[in-house]
Amino acid sequence: SAFIGSYGEQSFGKASRSNLAALGSVLGVTPLGNPTLASFAFNSVLRDTNQIVAGASLIWSPIKDLDIGVEGLYARQALGSGRVVDANKTTAVPNGVNAAGLPTFNGAVLPTVSSTDSFQLRMRVQRDF
Repeated sequence: SAFIGSYGEQSFGKASRSNLAALGSVLGVTPLGNPTLASFAFNSVLRDTNQIVAGASLIWSPIKDLDIGVEGLYARQALGSGRVVDANKTTAVPNGVNAAGLPTFNGAVLPTVSSTDSFQLRMRVQRDF
């Protein structure tokens, strides 16, 4: 049996996003997508993020040369602050913000997210001859 765990962070300087947008304007490209205030505010490019991974495995050998194993893994990716448009629920790029500060596309509120979680479970049966 075994246990694993890890944590990591990725941080950018406060001016990184605006510098990238300015560079894009000079070069005539839009690395942050549609360069509106709403799309910039709710875009996932150059955002501070963190990740947690934890898991465990267990192998049982009831008889010689037979292994039965199970493994579980949990992972969480999150923003350091703020929210982004949930790409799993919409492909729309925000073109406005409502009174509550939520991103909108032609008046419709877009779904947002600040973290995602995933779980994996595997089972293995192995026999050596």
